[in-house]
Amino acid sequence: MKYQRGALTIEAAFVLPILMFIVFHAVELSRLMITYAALEHAVAKAARHAKLSLESGHYAQQLLASFNLKQPLIIDADKINVKSVSVYPSVHNVLNGTEMAGTSLDFVQYQVHYDFVSISPLFGQMTLQSLIMVKHEN
Repeated sequence: MKYQRGALTIEAAFVLPILMFIVFHAVELSRLMITYAALEHAVAKAARHAKLSLESGHYAQQLLASFNLKQPLIIDADKINVKSVSVYPSVHNVLNGTEMAGTSLDFVQYQVHYDFVSISPLFGQMTLQSLIMVKHEN
């Protein structure tokens, strides 16, 4: 019995860092998933706002202006980058991937990137991507 005095302390010293590592990275992964969901929601709201208040041709600028109006608190509007805007005149062109603009019914596909900076060195800095397509009716 006298040789087991510090056994609990030694076991805790081995197990506690591993447990803390798992808990910390679970929280960080949750923060990443919440940020991604907030980005998807913000892009959808901004695309909807741009759809309702836009003349043809200024898609990327209107989307960025819509981000500055209202976005979730977890999303920093300065880290949002509109990577590409593709304009398709019909669903047929969307399926073929051939871009053309200038019709009254444009399907606009926005690809947005967001720089996520993790606290954990395991994740580091990541780029989250959101892709949404909306139909603009001019």
